[in-house]
Amino acid sequence: MTKLAFLGAGNMNTGIIKGLLASHTVSAEMMTLTASTQERSKAKAEVLGVNYAESNEALIQQADVVILGAKPQVLMTLLPTIDTSLWQNKLIISIAAGLTIEQLRQMTLPEAKIVRIMPNMNISLQKSVSGIAYSTNITQSEKTLVTHLFEAIGSTYVLDEKDFVTFTAIAGCSPAFTALYVDGLSRAAVAQGLPLDTSREIVIDAMIGTLLNLKENHLAPWDLINQVCSPGGTTIQGVASLEKDQLTTTLFNAVNATIRRDEELSQ
Repeated sequence: MTKLAFLGAGNMNTGIIKGLLASHTVSAEMMTLTASTQERSKAKAEVLGVNYAESNEALIQQADVVILGAKPQVLMTLLPTIDTSLWQNKLIISIAAGLTIEQLRQMTLPEAKIVRIMPNMNISLQKSVSGIAYSTNITQSEKTLVTHLFEAIGSTYVLDEKDFVTFTAIAGCSPAFTALYVDGLSRAAVAQGLPLDTSREIVIDAMIGTLLNLKENHLAPWDLINQVCSPGGTTIQGVASLEKDQLTTTLFNAVNATIRRDEELSQ
């Protein structure tokens, strides 16, 4: 069976571990992690029910697949200190935003097998949306393994690496944008007298139903909008107000801002 090593025990790697365990895709004894210190590694492993390694070198040595889940800035300092021979015959999966396949090879091994993946935070619920970019030397069996691991915890989209930053903006960052939208609608209802908890639940339930409607009925967004907007009705007035306040332009700006930051991290 494939042995997975998790370098870093932050929210994303923790979410992947939880998702793999919950979906019964990988058993706990096949997963090992390291964190920033040995004490933190032990504590995190005990909480998750997986193994921990005493060092990053020991972690890599015993693994078939190494998942790089530390912050990009940490990896840029850490990876060059690890003996390059340890990366031989390893499949390296990076979830670090902004670090390209070529940069990761420079920090590990020139011929390293690299997979860049960007899950989003819904991975622990097995509802992640993950973008995948492969180095050219990844075999079909290795691609099948990656798909097996990440489709067990959500949906996957294979992309050219040049499109990866855009995917990160609309899938990796969008949970935060969506939560902000939920909060804004909820607080607008509070201003009209509804309790915050009730308002929030109403907005969330309405959003879940709307998204399912779009997905399951294969509707374009404006098709749904037109269905809801009666001539001279209330919804069309709200849509007109959103357009007047440039909601679409605001979203364009948010996506562009995340892309600019990703490009800064890659330099």
